[in-house]
Amino acid sequence: MRKWVQVVVLAVIIGFIGESAEANQSFSDIGDSFAKKEIVYLSNQDIIRGFPDGGFHPKDGVTRADAAAMVVRAFNYSDTQRKTYFSDVPANHYASGAIQTAYEKGIVAGYGDKTFHPNKKITRAEMSYLFEKAFHLINTSNVTYRDVPKNSMAYLPVNRLTTARIAAGYPDGTFRPTNTITREEFSAFLARALTEEFRLSSSDPNTKQAFVSVSNGTLNVRKGAGTSYSILGSLSNGTAVTILSEANGWAYIQAGTLKGYVSTSYLKDTNSSSGKLAGQTIVIDAGHGGHDPGAINNGLVEKEVNLAVALKVENYLKAAGVNVVMTRQDNNTFLSLDERSSIAQNVNASSFISIHSNNYLNGSASGTETYYYAAASQVSIESQRLAEAIQKRLVAALGTYDRGVKTAGFYVLKNNSVPSSLVELGFLSNSGDAAKLASDAVREKAGQAIYLGIKDYYENK
Repeated sequence: MRKWVQVVVLAVIIGFIGESAEANQSFSDIGDSFAKKEIVYLSNQDIIRGFPDGGFHPKDGVTRADAAAMVVRAFNYSDTQRKTYFSDVPANHYASGAIQTAYEKGIVAGYGDKTFHPNKKITRAEMSYLFEKAFHLINTSNVTYRDVPKNSMAYLPVNRLTTARIAAGYPDGTFRPTNTITREEFSAFLARALTEEFRLSSSDPNTKQAFVSVSNGTLNVRKGAGTSYSILGSLSNGTAVTILSEANGWAYIQAGTLKGYVSTSYLKDTNSSSGKLAGQTIVIDAGHGGHDPGAINNGLVEKEVNLAVALKVENYLKAAGVNVVMTRQDNNTFLSLDERSSIAQNVNASSFISIHSNNYLNGSASGTETYYYAAASQVSIESQRLAEAIQKRLVAALGTYDRGVKTAGFYVLKNNSVPSSLVELGFLSNSGDAAKLASDAVREKAGQAIYLGIKDYYENK
């Protein structure tokens, strides 16, 4: 059997019934499949196989017989053909042994008339039930779909599958639970279940921030959930991490570009090393909003990018014990520049950070830059230090061109009474920068980098 993460997988040792024995092949019909990478990954692992015609048949459905066979193989139970409890599954049926074993183990059930309907296709809701059971999914979130009401039997398994970032709905807000699950969909689900590499990005609060807490040395980040796994890197005390999933005393985390497993014993919800940062009141300003979209380029709207990153900064700061004041928390709110700049004084904040995205007439300009207002005052000196700390962290995290720290008379900087900086994450007009800023993972990095820059500033005051 595979390691513990895979032992409970619904179809770890899957081989679709009726497929050829040839694996690790390049399938002829997956060129335009949304799950091409996942299919190739599973094929290279000899987890799924194709058909004699060289295809994968990605649009075909998965039957109840196939599902029973997958479960039985996953747990190394006997699938030898034999007599079954079900009147429509004779002993010579290709999956009779698997179906009977799965029934005896309580993994699958039939219908009231003692039939199994082995050739009936599995729906997306039914696959959610199976994954919920196989992965012991228990975490839920506030995610909802308009075609999966809370009083339906499918609500919890669908919610848990979505919360685990294994499945997702459609752009119209539906999950389509009664749709037959296809081989490509199943492959996508399975790959996401097997490895975090393929997990869906999450905008849900199911992911959370934490901080490394070690008294001496560093915390090892490992390839798997256990001390026997190899070390991928290490983290120092106080490092902020994003917890992507958690089970049996181990957390799968991300810190910058490093992803791996750490013991939850060395993680805390608040940062004991945050020092001067904890207890501060900080204003985070997501530029533009409401009827003012900001720049629009390469399919991105500035106000949306700014807010997405600002909300991530908010999460990190709150986890560090900061009182965070947001100038806006949705894309429908519009505030004038005067209203934005006056907030810091009204709430007695100790700093103000405005988040923006850049734009240019053509796509040649690229990179990250941070601004402060230059004046003969201590506030200006502190603003420069704040801008420098944020810029350093952002460039390192995003891998963008370093355009440096600059001075400007932007209204929200010039008319602020506290140390203030304005961040330009990257150029929406540049295809490379835009591709990065379109990624939720990169936005997460940006949010963490801005937080770390703020933290650096306060710790070195």
